[in-house]
Amino acid sequence: MNLFNIYKKSFSQVMTNPVITLILILFIISSNLFMGFAYGAKSIITTLVVSTCAFLLSLCFIAGWFSVIKDITKDEKSQNKNYFSIFMEGIGKDAFSIGVGCLIYGILLGVILVLTGKIAHHTFGSLDFITKDIVSIAQDNSALMEYLNKLTDEQKYIISAWELSLIFSTMVFNFIMLFYFPSICGGRGKWRIPPKI
Repeated sequence: MNLFNIYKKSFSQVMTNPVITLILILFIISSNLFMGFAYGAKSIITTLVVSTCAFLLSLCFIAGWFSVIKDITKDEKSQNKNYFSIFMEGIGKDAFSIGVGCLIYGILLGVILVLTGKIAHHTFGSLDFITKDIVSIAQDNSALMEYLNKLTDEQKYIISAWELSLIFSTMVFNFIMLFYFPSICGGRGKWRIPPKI
């Protein structure tokens, strides 16, 4: 199956099963409402509570949505099915696994970023010249732009090298972990003992 046929089949599945897009749109709307409320909250406790709810909502969405996608891809005749029950079943079965997977993913990503920072520090130089002043100028956009324009070419090179290093390491890490979450949701029953004949 070539790339064109894959896109064609994917588009056909979405058109015949609009619930896939509906679930995604509802999640995006809900998460934006959560994040907007958290950003506008005046209390740190309220922000933490709302952010935790948004995180839990994301876990439930990932678990349920991947279960729906898994069911659609394995079933050719998938029209007119009750995907809401499949979505809720996926939440019950995979939400905890997705949560543990997110924790592991976050720890690994943090380790990768720290190692990348250490390598960039020894290879390109230190960012001490900007970390000392960034707190005082971050609140004012005009002051920040003026500060960046006054940097020397060597300092701009160091900042650019750090940015490219972090972007590259994050891209490679996400490429390696591309099928990490689908394998968590799709791996149920993989090691089941086959029945005796």
